[in-house]
Amino acid sequence: MRHPFNSEERMRFRRKAKGTPLRRSSGSSEPPQQSHKGPPTADDWLKARWAAVSAIPIFPESMTQRRITIVTDSIGPSSLFGGVGTALILGALWAKRSKARLRIVTRTEAPETGALARVLAANNLTFDGQAEFRHHPRDGHRELAVGEHDLFLSTFWGTTRALLNTVGAKRIVSLLQDDERMFYPYGDERLECELAMAAPLRRVVVNTMLLRDHLTTGAGAIDGLTERAIAFEPAFIGGARKPDGGERKRRLLFYARPHNLRNLFATGVAALSEAILQGLLDSEAWEVHFVGGDAPEIEFRGGVKVIRHDMMGWREYKTFLTSIDAGFVLMYTPHPSYPPLDLAAMGVPVLTNQCGLKTDLARYSANILSAPLAPQTLVEGLGRLIALAEDRDRLEKNLAEDHICRDWAQALDPVVADLDTLW
Repeated sequence: MRHPFNSEERMRFRRKAKGTPLRRSSGSSEPPQQSHKGPPTADDWLKARWAAVSAIPIFPESMTQRRITIVTDSIGPSSLFGGVGTALILGALWAKRSKARLRIVTRTEAPETGALARVLAANNLTFDGQAEFRHHPRDGHRELAVGEHDLFLSTFWGTTRALLNTVGAKRIVSLLQDDERMFYPYGDERLECELAMAAPLRRVVVNTMLLRDHLTTGAGAIDGLTERAIAFEPAFIGGARKPDGGERKRRLLFYARPHNLRNLFATGVAALSEAILQGLLDSEAWEVHFVGGDAPEIEFRGGVKVIRHDMMGWREYKTFLTSIDAGFVLMYTPHPSYPPLDLAAMGVPVLTNQCGLKTDLARYSANILSAPLAPQTLVEGLGRLIALAEDRDRLEKNLAEDHICRDWAQALDPVVADLDTLW
């Protein structure tokens, strides 16, 4: 249903929300725009170029209750791992603490309304408050109700930029889960990403102390982020591993995402191939599982079997991890990434790479091994990984002595307590 406010009233509300001067109304003395023929104007070209971060059309709503709106691209099954799942958990815990309504807005596809409950249940959480789901495509054809007591949780620099184009920065909290600048070559997207990360938002919630330190120190530090940031360590529920009992081959999980360049798919395949040729991975004892989606069919010399897996649901993925004996996960950014911690929380040894300040993840668990990003050091790391995987007593000792949080409510309690003060 269309809101009864006329276009001028809506324009005044939008400009007030953004803190910018009102433009003249269509009834002013400004001459009407002439239709343009020929090449697009610079404004039209730029509008099309940055359509992905365009403003969300809004209209005023009279509502006295607090409301938190999570803005993300999708909450479909393929999007729920890691970052988006964490955003849903944070939003639900914040809404619970602040006694606020929760609204989830998606931009690229219609929201799956059962996603929130599944993510929370998989992490031993519940949310009994009011939750609503809205799809607001980037074409700008749907308007979003915004009231005086609305705050927004952004999940990515693109949604941060879209919200900055929609409401004032002081209404926005950003969940920052990696150095997103590193997702792009030096160019327009990287620049826009950096500008969005440096925007004077109300608060920036940073996933891991390691990422916070990376983003607030050194030559690449984000201006002003130290004052706006609050960091947390994520939680990993873990689970009981299923011992193979010698009845099957041992399973090495390779985090295979060829279309996510930061996961270094080719580098990982090369290291695995060399480790097999050197006899570190015995085809009689081990098989390799490609997990992550869209991995090509590959055969390794030496007879080591490769099993590819399509995208899994959250519970299916967690159950699958209990059957894994070792993991190999590359991430060419300073964030630890979730798979190494998922595996270590179950007592599964895992090899990952160093990157910047990410030199040693033993702070979480001694079952997480790290190696420099060079061919031979990765192969040597795989050798250490296989040796650790075969040392059951050491694995159990490392599991008992790890420092991985397993309770999301505990992990995020200081964060939601801080966010509760923003109203």
